Amino acid sequence: MRFSIQFPTDRVDAGPEFCSQEAIAQMARQTENSGFHACYVTDHPFPTDDWLDSGGHHAMDPLVSLSAVAMATSHLRL
Repeated sequence: MRFSIQFPTDRVDAGPEFCSQEAIAQMARQTENSGFHACYVTDHPFPTDDWLDSGGHHAMDPLVSLSAVAMATSHLRL
């Protein structure tokens, strides 16, 4: 059985706690060391006003986030 986990890159309101390069790298290393096989992030970096008004959220760019994960890990799938 394989497990994956979502990184909280949609928590831009939390600032550097979840959305800094250091935080993403730390989460990535811990995820890999904990035995997870993969991670993923949300893909809404530029939401429309309509989507935000209906309950949507801001998020970091997924390619930037996953690039930081790739730089910090060896085997974790993205």
